[in-house]
Amino acid sequence: YTTVVDYVNILHHRMIALCARAWADAHPAVQVRRPDGGRIRVMSAALAGLGLCGRAHDGYAAIDATKLSHAPALAHQVDGPERLTLFLADLLKVPVRLREFVGTFMPIPNGLQSRLGGAHVQLGRSATIGPRTFQRQQRIELSIGPLTLADYVAFLPGCERRETLQTAIRDLVGYGLDVDVRLVLRRDEVPAAKMGAARIGQIAWLARPKDRSDADDLCIRTIIGWRPEMPEAVA
Repeated sequence: YTTVVDYVNILHHRMIALCARAWADAHPAVQVRRPDGGRIRVMSAALAGLGLCGRAHDGYAAIDATKLSHAPALAHQVDGPERLTLFLADLLKVPVRLREFVGTFMPIPNGLQSRLGGAHVQLGRSATIGPRTFQRQQRIELSIGPLTLADYVAFLPGCERRETLQTAIRDLVGYGLDVDVRLVLRRDEVPAAKMGAARIGQIAWLARPKDRSDADDLCIRTIIGWRPEMPEAVA
């Protein structure tokens, strides 16, 4: 008698398991609650460009987690300012704004410069004066903040959050554009100038009047760019 009951129970439990699995396959929320995220996490990772070789470094953990939540936006082939600013704001937990068409001088390679009796001398078409040209389609500027002083210092060159920011921008923008980053310090967080406690050009201000706006005069040039010969400079 018990043998027959056990056999029927096996079939019964098997049918229940199959029905439960079929139900779960049609309900993404059920799969997400699994420790490994189920098929939904795998599909979201594919949309976000994750699961590739070389992405197991601990430094990518926060970026990869943010990419999963932004997978639908990252799957679009058309880039836009909102995709980058929303992603960075979610990753860094600070306000991020983007300014397009930042003017900059680009060097002209020697072989493309105009020379009398040589190439590139047609007026109105290929002739240029000097070794550089002014362009607006190659550079964008990200404004991060207003920040507290601790967050502001963390984004400075050589500090902890700087590498995360640089990696995230490189993943989303690539090297097709030059990217400047302007750090904005909250007005009430501007420190008073003290001997031995200020870094000129980064966290040093001579005065802090009451009517002063947020400190936005630090711009880190070319945090990401496609021209390796242009060194990073802080202006």
